[in-house]
Parts: sequence; C-alpha cells; structure tokens
Amino acid sequence: MYIQYIKYIALTVALFLLSIFLINYFIDPLSYIRANTSYTYFSTERNLKPKMLEVKQYDGLIMGSSKVAYIHPEDINIDDKILNASFSGALPEEILLFLQEEKPKVKWIAIGFDWYMFNEDIKPYEVNGTFQKSNTDILKYLMSFDAIRYSIISIIKKIYNELPKYAKGGNRISKHQEKKDSQKTIYSDESILAELSDKHINTFKVSELRLQDIVKIQRWASNNNIFLVGWVNPYSKDVLELMQKKLDKETLLLPKKLSTRVSNFIDLSASYQDRNLYWNSDPIHYYPSFGGVFFNKHIIPMINSNFESR
Repeated sequence: MYIQYIKYIALTVALFLLSIFLINYFIDPLSYIRANTSYTYFSTERNLKPKMLEVKQYDGLIMGSSKVAYIHPEDINIDDKILNASFSGALPEEILLFLQEEKPKVKWIAIGFDWYMFNEDIKPYEVNGTFQKSNTDILKYLMSFDAIRYSIISIIKKIYNELPKYAKGGNRISKHQEKKDSQKTIYSDESILAELSDKHINTFKVSELRLQDIVKIQRWASNNNIFLVGWVNPYSKDVLELMQKKLDKETLLLPKKLSTRVSNFIDLSASYQDRNLYWNSDPIHYYPSFGGVFFNKHIIPMINSNFESR
C-alpha cells in the first residue's frame, strides 16, 4: 500500500513537471527556443531577435535602442527583406557582440545611436553576457515556475486577442504606446526631462572603449562585405536644449567622433526638433511613422548609392 502511494505521488509529480515543460516549450513566452512573435507579450528583444535571424534570410538589419525598435520595416522604401533587430537600452558592446555571435548574412546594416549609449558614468562598460542560450539555460527555463507564469499569462492574452509586443518584422507594435499616448493631449514634459537629466545627463563620461567598439563594428562589417550606415537619432527641441545646457563641449562633439569611426554617417540630432514628431507622452521617442520618414530620406539614399555604384 505504501509503495503504491509513493508510485502515485511520483507519477503525479512527473506528470506535473512534464506539463510545465511542454507548456513552456510550445508557448515559449520569453523566446528562448524560437522566433514566435504570436506569443511575445513580454520584453524579450535580446532573445527574440537572434531567433528571428535563424529562421529567415534578410537583406538588411536596422539596429539601435528602443527609439529605433519602433521603426516598421514595411515603411522602408527599398525592395529588401529587413529585420528590425533593435533592443531596448542597446549599448555598442552589445551590438558588436550580437554581430559577432549571430553573424548575420545581410547586405547592409543601419544603426541608430544615442548619447546615453556612450555614458560610462551611468552605464559602466562590460562584456560578460551572450546572446546564445546553452542547453542548461534552456532546460532551466522550460522547468521554471516563472516561465509557466509567463506562459499562462500569454495564453490568456492570446484568448482575449491582445496584440503581441513585437511584429513579424521585429519592430515593436506601436498600438500599445498609441493607446497610452491618446490619453495625453497636452504636453507636460517637465518630469520626464528631469528624469532624463538625472539618469543620463547630469554625470557624463564618454566611453573610449565604446568608441573603440564602433571601430570594431565598422571593421567587422567591412570584413564581411556588409555596407554599414550609422546615424545619431533626432531629438526634440527641449531634449536637445537640455543636453546642450548640461553636457560639456567635449561630450557634445560625440557625433563628430562617431563620424570618423563609421564610414557612412549622418548626425540627425538637431535636424527634427518639432515636438509634434514625438509621442505626446514622451518627448524622447519619436513616432514610428516619423522614423520611417527620416530613414527613407537620409539612410536609404546612402544604401542605394552604395549598391548602384557597384
């Protein structure tokens, strides 16, 4: 009787663990296993983008931070298959690591830069991670209760037809932000600007190691016969004025330093200051539609010119 009871408990536990394993495997809410944008309801960019590269061949990559992550590949006026491989808070060392590990076989890569990426005071330089998941990492993930919680939430969101976080082109689906944005019709940017100043501007040291990584990115692209374009993202008038007021002259020369390290480069930081080009609720991030506009106006001509001259 006692042995039968033990067997029953063991079987129940085994079935329970197997259920967790299978649900997490098929839903894969954090994109450890596959590029399943249908169930991406959480921030999984650093896991998702490498998986997207594995399952489809692309002609071009768009990379950068959360600003760039909203640019829709379908808005780009070029007859190429494009993946938006951006991820929130991207740093030069991460972009370099991504390229070195994933080895994308593309014709061109366009990278949008921001000042914060080079601030070593706020974000110390470090390269100790990887975009690759080991078998041990995947097994722990498949058996974890955190993953099953995310899986269940994802299933519920799917049942209620909620939009996932990312589109098939890798870009963030903007309807989530649009809903939040529609609730704010009057600009009140003071608190956001104060937070930006505290977190990214008040103390600023340009990282020489990150500038060296930009050189390495350019060298990697050239060695792999990939056309590289870089740009500094546009800033709204108030954000630009805050930076010009708070940052020293040497730090403000960052775009010039980047221009000597990226063969094809354009500084758009002061080119589009109209507040209407940025989210109502956020003077830092530009509208996705505007991202497509400036990309088509400034970046695509450089890409086309390169391939037309060959």
